[in-house]
Amino acid sequence: MKHALMIAALLFSAGGARAQSFERQARQISRQVSGALLQARQAREHAAPAALEPGRPLEWVPIPGGTFTMGTDDQDDSFRDAKPIHKVNIKAFELSKTLVTVGQYGECVLEGRCTKPGTGDWCLWGDAALNAAVKDYPVNCVDWDQANQYARFMGARLPSEAEYEY
Repeated sequence: MKHALMIAALLFSAGGARAQSFERQARQISRQVSGALLQARQAREHAAPAALEPGRPLEWVPIPGGTFTMGTDDQDDSFRDAKPIHKVNIKAFELSKTLVTVGQYGECVLEGRCTKPGTGDWCLWGDAALNAAVKDYPVNCVDWDQANQYARFMGARLPSEAEYEY
C-alpha cells in the first residue's frame, strides 16, 4: 500500500461549506502558529542552545479506495482549473495521521537528505532552542521540492490533489 504524507500545505477546495470549513481551519492553524511563534521566541530568549530532538514516529491511516466527484461548474473564473465536475477513482493508500512536525523534518535535515526550511517571521524553523520549543508543531515554510525530499526520505510520496480532496 502506498504511503502519502501531509506536509503543511493547504489546498483550496471549491466554494460552499467546504470553503467555510477551510477558512475555519486556516484561522485555527494561524492561531496555533502565532502561539507557537510566541512560545518559540520566549524559549529562544531563555534557553541555552540544545540539539534538535527527534520527532515522534509517523503514524499511517489506511484510506480505502473509492470514487468521488471532484471539480466545480462555478462560473467564477478563479475556479477555471477545477472545471469541469468529474468522477475520480482513487486506489487504496495510506496517509500520515498528522502533519509532518518540525522534529520529524529535522531528522531529515540532520541526515543531509533535506534542506532547511525558510526562517522568516512566520516560519517555525530556527536555531536549536527554537526548534526544540516547537518540535511537535507542523513544519512550515517548505516548498514542494522540500516536501517531496522528506517524503522520499520516509519511503513515501506526497498525496495527489485528488487523494488530498478525497
